[in-house]
Amino acid sequence: MPDTATDFQNQLMAQIAKLQAENDQLKKENEDLKKKQEGGGGSTNGQAGQKEPVQLTASDTKGTVSGLASGTGKATLLDKNGNPIVGEKIVFKVGDTLVGTGVTDANGTATVNSGSYLGDPVFWFKAVTSGYKAVYNGNGKYSPAEAHAAVTPAFS
Repeated sequence: MPDTATDFQNQLMAQIAKLQAENDQLKKENEDLKKKQEGGGGSTNGQAGQKEPVQLTASDTKGTVSGLASGTGKATLLDKNGNPIVGEKIVFKVGDTLVGTGVTDANGTATVNSGSYLGDPVFWFKAVTSGYKAVYNGNGKYSPAEAHAAVTPAFS
């Protein structure tokens, strides 16, 4: 038991300071948890703000050159367990040039044909030297992803 009112007041102030420090620590831990939940990416475990990761692969292709050039890009979108994700839009690009879009089918595969760039030699130079890119922009459930594949010329 404290001897005087001053001793009691000092003990009370020390106890308040200790409780404030504990409260500050709990606030910090709470903010850290909120940041992790809102960060996106990673696997979903029922927490708000997180999106499931995906696997996006693009297949190497041959660009056929016989008078006119053409090629087909193909990408496959799978969930974290390797199951196909159906009905999602995949964007295909060569450099910054949009080649086209495709929607994933029952196997999670989307394709696009470069038909609109048949006679563009600069486009084909970029395609052969740097390949193409498949881009998935994600949605409310899944995280975005990108994949890259090579384009090699095939003369026929």
